[in-house]
Amino acid sequence: MSSEANSSMIDGEWEFIWGITSFDNETGQEASLFSMNDILIKYNRNKKKYYLEVETIFNFNDRENGPKRYVSDLCDKMAEWMVKKGYGIGYKPSLSEVFFDYKGANHGFNSVEELYGVFRLLVDGFKSEPTISKKNEAKVQISCTEKRPDLSDLRGKNLFAEDYNYKAARGTCI
Repeated sequence: MSSEANSSMIDGEWEFIWGITSFDNETGQEASLFSMNDILIKYNRNKKKYYLEVETIFNFNDRENGPKRYVSDLCDKMAEWMVKKGYGIGYKPSLSEVFFDYKGANHGFNSVEELYGVFRLLVDGFKSEPTISKKNEAKVQISCTEKRPDLSDLRGKNLFAEDYNYKAARGTCI
């Protein structure tokens, strides 16, 4: 059951924005700060930031594809709600936001659009994660083709990995 913010959804510094109750929510109430939710967007009024919560405690019969479908469905439902409410869904996090600022799902966001953009990036990456079947698991091996030299005498110097011809591809030690 999807729900959105109303004046009764405020608890001190937190304001409920939107969410979907979990299938095993036994309270019968709509999504709120106080219900069991599959997904929840809430706003911290003191920090002026939006936060995302996603329930991850579930076990799936299809361990490989079940979690991917679950987060993908949640992201799609969030997008539907955002479009319905007039929010943009085109925000794309920059390189520095992803790798320098590390904006993960538990990060506080300046807008719902920013929160969605990072969530969509995480979901798309999670869905595209390569999977290895048990049958092929034994075939996947990473082996080092050279030993790493002792670099203790170089401590404190500005060095670049390429100066030492280390390669991160094809199983070569880095």
